[in-house]
Amino acid sequence: VEEGPRSIALLQLKGNISRHYKEAIEVILEDIKKGLITILSNSTSQHVSSAASSCVSTLINNQGLSAWPDILTHLWPLINSPHIMRCICVITEDNAAQFDVPSRQGDVLCQNLLGFIGANQGKQDEIAMQSTLQALKAVGFLLESDSLVSPNSLIDKFVVGNLSQILQLLHVAGANHVYLAEVIKIYRLLLSYYNNIIKMEPGFAEILPIVFAATKAQNEDIEMEACEYWNEFASIPSLVKSISCTHGTLGNLIKVLMEKIVYSDMEIAMLEDAEEKDDIKPFMGRSGDDEEEVDQWTPRKASASAINHLSAVLREEVLSPMGLPHNWMLSEIEARLQSPEWRVKECGILLLGALSEGSYQAFQPLLPTLIPQLLSLTESPHTHFLVSSITCWTLSRYDFFITTDAALFTRYLQALLEAMGSPKRRLQEMSISSFATLVEHYTPKIIAAGLIDPTVEKLSQLVSPGRYTTRNLAILLDGIGALVMGAREEMNKQRTHEILFMPVVGMLQSTTEDSPILPRLLLTLRYMCLGLGPSFLPYIHATYAFLEKLVSTYYAAIFADTQHEWNHAQFALTFVTTLVHELPAQAKGLITCRQNSSGAALLDLALVPLTKPELKPDRPIVGASFELLSECTRQYPDIATSLLTQAQGALNLLHDDPASVAAMEFLREVIYAGKVLNLDCRNLAVTVAQRMICVVVERQMADVAVRNAALCLGVCGLVLPDGLGDVTGFIEGVGWHLGREMEGRAKELAFQGFLEILNANFSACSKPAPIVAFGTAVAGLRTRPGTITPAIISFLSHLKDFTGPQWLSAASLLPPDFPHDIMCKVDPSLATTPPPPPGPPVAPPPPPPPL
Repeated sequence: VEEGPRSIALLQLKGNISRHYKEAIEVILEDIKKGLITILSNSTSQHVSSAASSCVSTLINNQGLSAWPDILTHLWPLINSPHIMRCICVITEDNAAQFDVPSRQGDVLCQNLLGFIGANQGKQDEIAMQSTLQALKAVGFLLESDSLVSPNSLIDKFVVGNLSQILQLLHVAGANHVYLAEVIKIYRLLLSYYNNIIKMEPGFAEILPIVFAATKAQNEDIEMEACEYWNEFASIPSLVKSISCTHGTLGNLIKVLMEKIVYSDMEIAMLEDAEEKDDIKPFMGRSGDDEEEVDQWTPRKASASAINHLSAVLREEVLSPMGLPHNWMLSEIEARLQSPEWRVKECGILLLGALSEGSYQAFQPLLPTLIPQLLSLTESPHTHFLVSSITCWTLSRYDFFITTDAALFTRYLQALLEAMGSPKRRLQEMSISSFATLVEHYTPKIIAAGLIDPTVEKLSQLVSPGRYTTRNLAILLDGIGALVMGAREEMNKQRTHEILFMPVVGMLQSTTEDSPILPRLLLTLRYMCLGLGPSFLPYIHATYAFLEKLVSTYYAAIFADTQHEWNHAQFALTFVTTLVHELPAQAKGLITCRQNSSGAALLDLALVPLTKPELKPDRPIVGASFELLSECTRQYPDIATSLLTQAQGALNLLHDDPASVAAMEFLREVIYAGKVLNLDCRNLAVTVAQRMICVVVERQMADVAVRNAALCLGVCGLVLPDGLGDVTGFIEGVGWHLGREMEGRAKELAFQGFLEILNANFSACSKPAPIVAFGTAVAGLRTRPGTITPAIISFLSHLKDFTGPQWLSAASLLPPDFPHDIMCKVDPSLATTPPPPPGPPVAPPPPPPPL
């Protein structure tokens, strides 16, 4: 067959692998593998080889390495073929972490790639150079994935054992401009090894001059990688301190970074061109209707971030690098702020903001003069919009100072609100972001200054459709949500409902399910519900109808076994949980109503993980469903009664993920509801307790899951304190976890059950380890409800009677911060002994070892 049809046929096969794997490809997979390897081995056509390599990459990327575990064994002998290394590079890009197991030999792959790079050093033909470039990229992907794997992984050990050779190879490769960007990327990835080995490695010193030179390169990719390297470098304190002691190095680095944060002509042209585009579509359209460029990570941003990291590590020392005059950077900033050239001035303002985190003490005496100057820039209509934009950001970095002066604070808020109405999108974005940050932390100041009503009036003008891009509208909605959460009743006014809340809720009517603004809109509405409480009632029906539609759409796809997304449905379930908590009476009728679009009550859909586990809903949906069921159990006793018979199925859904924590909370609530309602829940409590004991003792799940298992086990103790068998194996673990920093109703209930277990199993719990666990748990209580104190005293009184003359020895096992008032009630003779002086909080002891 001729070259053209063969290439087309292979590309068609690639599409079929993506779209029809289960029904058409899987049954003939072995034949396809043999055919692809034959083509790659024998084809002399560049187009055919490229298409075959693309098929291999697609197969591995779609199905994982398990679909073709020995693929590299077949590819490596063909490594000199021009497209094979690109194929290997694509495979490692999406599957790098899968190589970091012994059966996949990721260390051998690294060694082979580096050997290939070394063998091709000096070759100048196009094929060899492109293959070497792909090999460097593959090494980068493997190192990047290794940062997410355990520090003793295969690749980690390979790097540690071969670092000298790796650095030497990279230094040689970096001399070739074609490879320099990838070499610097690998240098950056190797920084994660610094604290362990690189600081002992002489070859590391040769990296800095290479990256310094690359930072000034005229190549965009090289420049970007170099600035990324400095950003990563500056975030490692030991590295930063090592160059701060070297004459000239820190100063040179800061000078280079300061050059990079000045806008280039190309950046200005692109930003101004974006401002002139008149293509903003209404936000409520489909996702394709409001496409806008996402802010890219640029050398300028990476350099500013690096300066911020340097300031955080060195604090005021960064202002006076060794070899430069005292407070040299202050002089540089002052000169830039006075410059008539707007780009230079903008650079000075950016520096002022980037240095705020670590150098505040040095700037503090200057702020009474600097802040009014910056506000004047923002207020002036003649200021370049990019200067005004960065000024808003820098002012937000010093808002803790601004809020201490009532006049400055009022002026700052008014300047932000005015800038939010600017036609310039970049100024909109920065001012809205600064406003959202301000209201998140300082809404009480806005209330005290009497500025809530003017703020609401301005916001009502900004939520009109089509005014903002999706990105800026999303940030504005965040700010509105934060304001409602902070102001609460202060915003519960008739006019605020009319001009702000009703328009925000009205957005739902014209927002489609695939609109990019939908997640932020729903989050803002949820904050409105939390902030307004019962006053959210006028909006509950419109909001609930939309939420119910999202969940129904998800389950319709699940039932039909078609492609689906879970993000919106998960948030919808979380929002409904909020409605049940804030407006229980009204929400109950909605979640149990079957007269809706789906014909199933939303509560029925939340029960699907229990009633139809074979459908396997996505785990985030499982977690959100259990959260809703838990809240319904707390609010509605009649629903709790019906859930009791289905609750045990939750034990089959426990895995090591957040959904399991929600499942444990649900089990806890159902068991407690059964006790309160005098229902027979002992069998359920026994089954749940047995599973929770395993979780607590074995500690195979994440810490948050083990902690919640301890809470669940405590509630089981309320139902059957004497029915848990031998408690010596798990009581220590439960006590330790209850002593952690947890508060609230869940801990109170679990603690009651824990104390009942102790008192019901006194002979087993009067040994040293349980006493220590008991003391740790009690000392970890920040508040002590009246229902708990009598049980604590009861256990200690039993212990005092049981131990007799050895009582004081037993009491000495309790931690130093154990409540002194309780000890005095148990043993009045201790009242004459003053309590220990308050000291630093005592960290809980390490968890008991797993059995």
